[in-house]
Amino acid sequence: MTASDRPQPAGTSAASADDATMLLFAPGTAPDAAAVGDRALLGALVEAEAGWVGAQADLGLVSQETAAEVVAALGAPADYPVADIAADAASGGNPVIPFLAHARQKVAGLPGADALHRGLTSQDVMDTAMVLVLGRTIAVVSARLEAVISGFSALSRSYRSTPCLAHTLTQAALPTTAGLRFAHWTRSVADAREELARVVPTVQLGGAAGTRAALGEIRAENEAGLSGTDFEAAWAARLGLAAAGYPWHVDRLRVLGWAQALAGVSLAGQRVARDVLTGARTEVGELREAGGGGSSAMPQKSNPTVSVLLSRTGQEAPGLLATVAQAVGQAVDERPDGAWHAEWTALARLQLGALTSARLLGDLADRLEVDAGAMRRNLEAAGPGVVSERLVHALAPDVTKTQITEALGAAADAGDARERLAAVVPAARRSDLGALLDPAAYTGEATALVDRILATLTTLDPDSSAEDPSKGSDS
Repeated sequence: MTASDRPQPAGTSAASADDATMLLFAPGTAPDAAAVGDRALLGALVEAEAGWVGAQADLGLVSQETAAEVVAALGAPADYPVADIAADAASGGNPVIPFLAHARQKVAGLPGADALHRGLTSQDVMDTAMVLVLGRTIAVVSARLEAVISGFSALSRSYRSTPCLAHTLTQAALPTTAGLRFAHWTRSVADAREELARVVPTVQLGGAAGTRAALGEIRAENEAGLSGTDFEAAWAARLGLAAAGYPWHVDRLRVLGWAQALAGVSLAGQRVARDVLTGARTEVGELREAGGGGSSAMPQKSNPTVSVLLSRTGQEAPGLLATVAQAVGQAVDERPDGAWHAEWTALARLQLGALTSARLLGDLADRLEVDAGAMRRNLEAAGPGVVSERLVHALAPDVTKTQITEALGAAADAGDARERLAAVVPAARRSDLGALLDPAAYTGEATALVDRILATLTTLDPDSSAEDPSKGSDS
């Protein structure tokens, strides 16, 4: 029975692949959904099985010509009925089983048909396919983040010494510079990119229960002096992945590491977005997104939509990461009973979040506008209290901290503060008060820190670029 034959709830029809995307629930993700969607996974399943046939040819177990015929017969993802495979996956608990049913039909009658999936189990193929998708995701996200780092670095340099108000625990604190704030954005994104660079996508090869027993049977049939390590290395080489050296079917901490690296991208994006959303408030007015989103009811509005979507994506990441973390601890026996399955959607959505966040960060870097005048006005509006730390150090021991606190607390503005302080400052020190009360002159090492932070940034290998699915690649 196919998906179209099954009874449907009243008012519904059999779901197509497009019907199941749920993109309307996740604005901003559409350009990247295909990169981690059903077709991407199905393509990776085809590639994994084709790579396994090719690996056997590389090991001399089948001829290269025979393997090429089988691989050609497997076809492309578009040749497989996604909706039917998805529906039939329920019976075996994973999509590899129904996918293989279609794949075997395609290669039936070919001399090398028995090489398809020989010695593998569904977890080998599912895990390896997920890793293939993951590797491509990481390459694209890393390339996008490199562009973001460049954009934020330029922004930081442009506003290196622009004074603005720092906040701690939501309250006005001391003067800082916009450049230093932007430099910290840049460093956060760079940290996320560097975590991605540490991910090593590896094939999974264990066989039915992680013992690779079936590989021994293949060796015996062909009288080949091969080990499981040889099979793993050949498969990894075919797929452009690393070889772990052993089955990791229940050693899932590596999956948690992948999930953490992906979540880090979304969280770095959220961290930047929260600053922008605060700065873009009407009463603050320090930041704005050029060409911001409109309102269905209020035509005067220009909403910071990119930052809103970045914040949304970041808020989703911890829950998805928690799902993967819980699955790691539940990876019992030689194949987990549900924990393995729980990883799939969480990891896919974390990949989608990382892709979306990296792209939106690039949009933000391109369209962010900074109002230095508003920053100066807000700094001055915070009052002379923002330089109280400086006054305590500069006027001691002639003036006590209590006297400074009382003078600033009663002052209406900087001019009033100067007069009140002049009343308690020795005459010889009164000429210093104007400079001491200037908040723009109390930014510490902010400009030097901008240079120091930006100097810590590294660039990716220029050969590590990846095609961007949002630019029209075929995923």
